[in-house]
Amino acid sequence: MEITIIGSGTGVPSLRRCSPCVVVRVGGSVAVLDTGPGSLRKMLEADVTYADITAVHYTHTHVDHVNDFAQLLFASKYDENPRTEPLLVTGPPGFKGFYERLVALYGDQIISDRYELTIEELSRDEREYKDYKLKTRPMAHMVPCTGYRIEDERGASLAYSGDTGYCEDVLALAKDVDVLVTEAALPPGYELEGHLEPESAGRIGAQAGVGTLVVVHLYPVCDQYDTEAQVRKSYQGRLLVAEDLLRLEV
Repeated sequence: MEITIIGSGTGVPSLRRCSPCVVVRVGGSVAVLDTGPGSLRKMLEADVTYADITAVHYTHTHVDHVNDFAQLLFASKYDENPRTEPLLVTGPPGFKGFYERLVALYGDQIISDRYELTIEELSRDEREYKDYKLKTRPMAHMVPCTGYRIEDERGASLAYSGDTGYCEDVLALAKDVDVLVTEAALPPGYELEGHLEPESAGRIGAQAGVGTLVVVHLYPVCDQYDTEAQVRKSYQGRLLVAEDLLRLEV
């Protein structure tokens, strides 16, 4: 399993960090977790094109996590390289309605008869796909938000929370996982409902017994603080404060 952090930032524009997106190569599959604004272009720097993607797993429908969904569907109709392989898209409860509203807005721009598009709503579910198993749990955010755990046939595992506050479900999702990618959105004093600050992210990593903790969703103000030192107040394991295009092998 190869994990690439495409975007380590948020919806606030930053020259340093793209919006949330993670690419997971597992077997012959290319699974993408969230596609915030600019994700598809940034993926090219990791040698991933829109046509390579086999599945997209969305945590929630806030614009900084889902903005490039319509662009993905639009690009998949591009005549010089149209998608013909099936595309799986999952999201939290209500995601099918979100897709229907996109279709109402964009119409034929994002509809194709050249490939099969499957959309599933997941919350507290388990699925088995060609190259990996998927487990989901609802996260603690302001809107319905689904966290994902991907496990390959060797047992290598990744958990991705998306946006969340501290909750029992994120601990269950991350229990003994090889890599947990979660947010450390804002430094102390800038707390925001439905988000983790660095020390809370570290507490989740420690209590869940994760192998490697990767913190993402870093607002620009985080660059003025020592995020690693804040996480270290509660977590002593392997820690990576992500930058765009960070790559890990599991």
